[in-house]
Amino acid sequence: MARTDGPPAPGKVLHITSLANPIVKEIRGLALSKNRKESRLFVAEGLKLVADAVDAGWTIRRLVHAAKVADEALVARLSATAHARGGQVIAVSEAVLAKIARRDNPQTVIGVFEQRLTPAGAIRPAADPPTEGRPMGRDQLEQLWVSIRGLGARRLAALGFVGLAVLLAIGVATTYLSRPPTELLY
Repeated sequence: MARTDGPPAPGKVLHITSLANPIVKEIRGLALSKNRKESRLFVAEGLKLVADAVDAGWTIRRLVHAAKVADEALVARLSATAHARGGQVIAVSEAVLAKIARRDNPQTVIGVFEQRLTPAGAIRPAADPPTEGRPMGRDQLEQLWVSIRGLGARRLAALGFVGLAVLLAIGVATTYLSRPPTELLY
């Protein structure tokens, strides 16, 4: 049975073994879009993904891990970081972890994070897109060709010959017109 007498003291780990625990139900509820929107929280599964999110500064509300991995160095570091940032650390049984996880093979670490929403009007394009003012290299042309071939016959027909010709002309022009004429001879 889990302790439900309020949150544990700072630096303490809450242990949950019951599938009926309200915290377990709340985390499972985040599988629904409606609940994620209302709570402004989301779930990340997997040790690497959770560690990357914590390292990137995402606000962690809950760090849930299997009791058997509590002593691993990375899990201990994540637990300390979660505590330092005001998050709750919860050690759970394998059964609880399997119930919370949405993957077929439950991960040993799950994080509950606050969402970061950026209004569409606040998003600005990069000042210098990666290929602006630079010729396309051979690899980029090959990738363009693979992408065009990947469209399939129906989509190419919908795109039409003119659209296809324009795509190829842009790729060829940016590559060859930016080189000195002597390079084109070889």
